[in-house]
Amino acid sequence: NVMKTLLALISCHSRPGYANAQRETWVPKVPQGLDYKFFLGPSVIAPKQDEVFLNCNDTYGGLPNKAQEVIRWALANGYENMAKIDDDVILKPSEFLASGFQQHDFVGHTNNDNASVKVPWGFCYTLSRKAMEIMANSTLPRDFNDEAWCANTLAQHGILLHHEPRYVLHRGKRSDFIVPAKRPLRAPKPRVDLSYMDV
Repeated sequence: NVMKTLLALISCHSRPGYANAQRETWVPKVPQGLDYKFFLGPSVIAPKQDEVFLNCNDTYGGLPNKAQEVIRWALANGYENMAKIDDDVILKPSEFLASGFQQHDFVGHTNNDNASVKVPWGFCYTLSRKAMEIMANSTLPRDFNDEAWCANTLAQHGILLHHEPRYVLHRGKRSDFIVPAKRPLRAPKPRVDLSYMDV
């Protein structure tokens, strides 16, 4: 009996090329037992079939707000586990599903930033229903660091990060199921000037 799991792909209206690159690469390989949705802020346009538009801040600075609204949506839709995944991540879905994240409340690759509480890299971390219920009702931080907010809030409730070494940033080395052996995901070059954005 597979626990209902959501791949929450964090997208935004200013970066459609990234979501489309994920749709063209690994998203079609998502197996039965895993659901995925792209989450964006509000818009006058209608969402695609695989998109959810939330009443949240759609900017980089609004990531904790968006993450919290995604968590609330996941809880309202009966999910037992959720993976928060950025729009520049490549996932090997079957390997991910079999990786054992379901046995822990909070899983990610520890960011060795000497923080007193272990914080994961923000590109991919998972939350159990218990962790989601805590985060859904938590006060938002003053900065944009959703992963530190999660780590510190959950630590106050006795939930500490379970380190998963297979969630890696692409630095030329191969991962078991996050990054491919060849090259990281590349989005198409934007047609508008995004040089002012912190991406």
